[in-house]
Amino acid sequence: AAVASVASEITMMVIYILQSREYFKLVNIKEEVAKILAASFSMSVLLAFINLIEFDLQSKILVCVASAIVCYFGVLAVLKETIVTLIVNKIRERG
Repeated sequence: AAVASVASEITMMVIYILQSREYFKLVNIKEEVAKILAASFSMSVLLAFINLIEFDLQSKILVCVASAIVCYFGVLAVLKETIVTLIVNKIRERG
């Protein structure tokens, strides 16, 4: 499941980039793609290690989903991905 998630994320990102070049001038696209690939890779490594641990199925699914979300968005936040910082700022404004 982790490999499929990472593969679909990369595929969708490539499609978005190719389609958006027709409408937008993309300046820092290499940096953004590198950040997303780093987050995807770190998430897949974490999930591979979690799958080595023996849990019952429900616990494993819960742990995998929760840790994947935290890892992916955590890495993007550390790398200061533009969309993540915008979302965090919107949440802070509401609070």
